[in-house]
Amino acid sequence: MIEHCLEFDKNYYDEYWDSTDNFLQNEIGFCVKDGERIISEAVSIFKSKSYAEVDIMTDSNYRGKGLASIVAEQFMDYCLSQNIQARWDCDVNNVASINLGSKLVFINPREYTVYIIS
Repeated sequence: MIEHCLEFDKNYYDEYWDSTDNFLQNEIGFCVKDGERIISEAVSIFKSKSYAEVDIMTDSNYRGKGLASIVAEQFMDYCLSQNIQARWDCDVNNVASINLGSKLVFINPREYTVYIIS
């Protein structure tokens, strides 16, 4: 199904997981489909034995229907079943993501700095 993903395609997995195969062996991922089309997805951008950070994307034509909540809840339920803490992060200007994270009871928001090599 990765080749049919909205955002989290082979390039995403190569960048964050070194390869699609590595992601498939170590990942967490859920999606909602409309027929054969993936319309909302949640995947781990990072996962350790202790926690997993979620990335979520919903097709713009399907937003506002609760699909991001569905995939996020599945992600969270899986994490709980594996004794892994689910973590949520987003840009401070992404109001929709902040609202969804709050709705899903993520608490104690903090700002943090990201360093990059340029």
